[in-house]
Amino acid sequence: MLTSIEIKDYALIENIQVSFGSGLNIITGETGAGKSILIGALSLLLGERASTETVRKGAAKSIIEGLFDIGGNKKVISLLEENEIEVTEELILRREISIKGSNRCFINDSPVQLSLVKQIGNLLIDLHGQHDHQSLLNNETHIDFLDEFCDLNDDLSKFIFHKKTACRNTV
Repeated sequence: MLTSIEIKDYALIENIQVSFGSGLNIITGETGAGKSILIGALSLLLGERASTETVRKGAAKSIIEGLFDIGGNKKVISLLEENEIEVTEELILRREISIKGSNRCFINDSPVQLSLVKQIGNLLIDLHGQHDHQSLLNNETHIDFLDEFCDLNDDLSKFIFHKKTACRNTV
């Protein structure tokens, strides 16, 4: 669970810290209040691609840091252990985007690759936009939902790999 996020020099934000309580948290505001900027920063923190254009004008870099309570999240704990990152009840994700184009990622103050941040991010939070629910109406996505729900993605990947290998060997 996300307990707090701190954003420095991102888009129009100079410095802001937002804390979240347990249970449902709702971000509301008028058009132009900055809700989308906050969600954009959170997306970057969770491993989305970054652009130097997101660095606030006049700043050298943007820093986005999130604090997560991961107690009991076995998948996150396992992934941290596999990558030899210190495991505690709280997880700190930090992303730095430089105006020069460099991009640094940290998990519990250990430098890591963006791909690992994205893996961890996918296990921590699901972000959904205004029209994301419409994929539920698309028949072509139903099998993907079923495979995900049944935790079949690893088996499916193995099956596809073996099928491709078998096809190459017969040609």
